[in-house]
Amino acid sequence: MRHEPDGWWLASSNRQWHGGIHISRHSAPESVLTSINADKAVPLQCIASGNVVAWRINKNYCTAPYDKYQLRYSSTFLLVRSEHKPNPDDQSTWLTFYTLYMHLAPVSAYPALMNCYRVKPNVNSLPTNEYNGREISGQKLPKAGNITLKENDLLVVSKQETFKVERETSNDVFGLAQRLKDGKVSEEKFWVSLQDKFVEQTAPRYHRMPEWMTKAVEQGKYDTVVIPEETFAINAGDAIGFLAEDNAPDKSDSNRVEVDFYSHIEVISVDTNMPGFLSNPKGIKTGRAFVKIKEGKPLYQRSGEGAETTFTPTNDMTKGMNAGRILPRDKTNQIEAQGTTWFQITADSWIKCEDVDELSQHDLSKLGFTALEEASTDDFGSLLKENFLKGIFDWVSQSIRGDTEFECQQGSETYKKLVKVIDQNNDGNLSQYELAAFERRIFEGLHSGENNAPELVRRLIVKHDSEWFGDSKHKHWQSFLNNDSYPKMMPYLKKWRDDMAWMSEVPEFKSGKPVWHFHPMEFLDAISSTNGPITINMILAANLGMNKNQCDIVLPYMNKYAIKYKINDDIEIAHLLSQIGHESQFKPSEEGLSYSAKRMREFFGCKEGKYDDTRDECVIGRLREKLWTHETYYARNPVNLGNYVYAKRLGNDNEDSGDGYKYRGRGMIQLTGKDNYHKFTTQHNANNPDDIRDFVKNPDLLTEIEYAVESAFFFWCNKKDKNGKSLRDIAKTGSVLDVTLVVNGGKNGYNDRDERYSRVSKIIKEGK
Repeated sequence: MRHEPDGWWLASSNRQWHGGIHISRHSAPESVLTSINADKAVPLQCIASGNVVAWRINKNYCTAPYDKYQLRYSSTFLLVRSEHKPNPDDQSTWLTFYTLYMHLAPVSAYPALMNCYRVKPNVNSLPTNEYNGREISGQKLPKAGNITLKENDLLVVSKQETFKVERETSNDVFGLAQRLKDGKVSEEKFWVSLQDKFVEQTAPRYHRMPEWMTKAVEQGKYDTVVIPEETFAINAGDAIGFLAEDNAPDKSDSNRVEVDFYSHIEVISVDTNMPGFLSNPKGIKTGRAFVKIKEGKPLYQRSGEGAETTFTPTNDMTKGMNAGRILPRDKTNQIEAQGTTWFQITADSWIKCEDVDELSQHDLSKLGFTALEEASTDDFGSLLKENFLKGIFDWVSQSIRGDTEFECQQGSETYKKLVKVIDQNNDGNLSQYELAAFERRIFEGLHSGENNAPELVRRLIVKHDSEWFGDSKHKHWQSFLNNDSYPKMMPYLKKWRDDMAWMSEVPEFKSGKPVWHFHPMEFLDAISSTNGPITINMILAANLGMNKNQCDIVLPYMNKYAIKYKINDDIEIAHLLSQIGHESQFKPSEEGLSYSAKRMREFFGCKEGKYDDTRDECVIGRLREKLWTHETYYARNPVNLGNYVYAKRLGNDNEDSGDGYKYRGRGMIQLTGKDNYHKFTTQHNANNPDDIRDFVKNPDLLTEIEYAVESAFFFWCNKKDKNGKSLRDIAKTGSVLDVTLVVNGGKNGYNDRDERYSRVSKIIKEGK
């Protein structure tokens, strides 16, 4: 977000609150949709699962006059309501919040798709036929394909041909089709019957258009706020839309126009549980755990391993960057020794458990989230009151934490100086002179990279009037829009304001009262671990009711990657959890490779895995002769065995390279081979741009809980059966045996996998 030139959190340079963040082509250039990049453009994604409660779509860009120009912009928005339920059984712990996606690309930005068809209701298992490009009309129908369509599947047909069908007296019409899902046309082409009993033609669709917008287009209401009669679900990770073009007057040059592409995202709430919600009044302990380091506590150095582990005090105490620092508990390498629990807080420093505060992710106040309230105003021209802004800077200056005591003091002094800059005449408002000082320093101060100030500001939750309430005639805007500083801009500003207003038309916000504003990324990251399609009861069921502590630990990561990999189908989730439960019991594991002579030959020695235990010999021939001829070199020697059996496979080099053992199986569903470690690295970094890793250079990272969980999702989403059908597709409709054959390659552990699946399915059917 530091690439963004403006539109930052909390405050804007026009003396108004800015309750959201901007995402523009500066930080997300791939999210601008054009006719050239339509297949590759990356849409903005939903950041919190919930229900769509309101929208407005523009058919074309809005326009407003400015000098000799007609400036273009978009007022398209989507509003999603979400429920955060720390304790699903206690409604007093819940928080209702809304995510606003503003300035999305209008309908005209999407390439139109003609000749669209839908598989008719109650038509399931509609077969398709292979396409190879050599088909000739009137000839025999091509052979059956491996794609089967179901009711309501959408298709785009590029051409039609007639083919002879066995046992039919006349030729039938077939369409060369591609599936259309989530607005995206699949790459694979196939032939499908266009008989009326199977498919029906639909209105034109739009390439890359999100599902919610497709539903909005079907209603045919443009440039107006729409409240659907029935809300519908949208999941985190679903496509929201693309950045909209925005033309605006250039304040520095009256003859110029600025052109950009951006969208605005807010998380807001009018829930009466705020601000008490932040203090976790019911003391909920589930979800992610944290430790907060107390000030002035001794640091220790560790020596020895296992039962020989000891800790000796150093001459250092917690201060500067360490005092008040908050760490995820699962990143502290917690161990028991000398009768107490120890946490690692730096590479060389440890601290006793009594010298930290142990926090739950629901202890938001203790984690630094602070609620501030500003009274409602009739004058949007001066929303940021001087004393209120001073209060923010005072709070920041008292909360600075630096790498050293000097930096901590230096940072605090910086913010105290900002207070003095703003407080010129102490009249309670920002004068033009004070505003100029504010504009110069606000972004330097609140968004500097020094100390922990940016995090502190992101954790402010501010209740203030919304810029989306009221059109240009509303009393809120009279002072701002009657300002004679920019007379040429006023027609544009008034039209823009009229086009953007929406809040008074949505029932939950029509009162016009101040609204709680949360930093979208900071707040949702803090509460995210308990949001998602997977519950603790599901994981416990998949683990046969054992080791609840481990199940609690993996829950946030299971949901994190279920969302990132877009896994939300109930049947698929039941299969995924039951297979992970069988393979690893939800604990990171790695391939041991320490086998007896007979066992290593049974596992790795024979063609097609066919081994005769009575003869210690292969049934149809040996695959790896050296397991017999060099038995002592490989038996009970994991390194030698791994290097041999995985040599020149899965991207590994020869036996002497050491690749086989280095890239042995690791994870909750084990990842094996250098190629897979490389692919996993690429996928992880694409999904987690804030956590770039190289698992090829550091394969042992896969033994850490988070990455072990992610490896299972990576395996799940990339595995295919021998016919090329994806494991994900099989898991949505197939049996436990079908899934096991793909995951295991055989039927090993089938009964256990089936038992786990049955337990998870029961939990899901009972309502999660």
